[in-house]
Amino acid sequence: MRTVLAVIAVLLIVVPPAPAMEISGIELAPTFTVDDTQLVLNGAGLREKLWVDVYVGALYLPEKMDSGEKILAADEPMVMRMHFVRAGVSPEQLQDSWRESLGQTVDPQKMKDLEDNIQAFIRAFDTETEKGTVYDIVYLPEQGLSVRVNGEQKAVVGGLEMKKAVFGVWLGDPPAKGLRKMKDPLLGEK
Repeated sequence: MRTVLAVIAVLLIVVPPAPAMEISGIELAPTFTVDDTQLVLNGAGLREKLWVDVYVGALYLPEKMDSGEKILAADEPMVMRMHFVRAGVSPEQLQDSWRESLGQTVDPQKMKDLEDNIQAFIRAFDTETEKGTVYDIVYLPEQGLSVRVNGEQKAVVGGLEMKKAVFGVWLGDPPAKGLRKMKDPLLGEK
């Protein structure tokens, strides 16, 4: 019995934990730690455009939730991680995509109220993607919504209302047109 336990202990130390899932060659960790808060992978989906894989989006929350409405309303830490599998997406393309998506999902009056924050958020997408570029959109109630590119913080904007607007492009009712296929997988549905 001791031998079996010793072998199990060695395997646990030597064998790294398996990723929670893999999509389009991107291995997604089962957890994500941001500012000492451990989040769990809620779900993940692939953003495609004209049959081309663009990025894998992974949603991390304090605990699993299956309601887009509840996630948007939650004033708690969360992260949307965008792993780019397509190189060559220009800053202009990224920024135009954000303008279009937010324009589809955010009420026009709310867009006016959040205009300065939205513009600062969009400007943070200033790097042409390479295969493997990672954008983290991080919401922390005490700090606001931040954009990080490969770990480097580019901007911190707004608060809960800005988080609702941005995360709503994936989780709203309905999500932005190009992102509708991602909503169910991000909510943990197959």
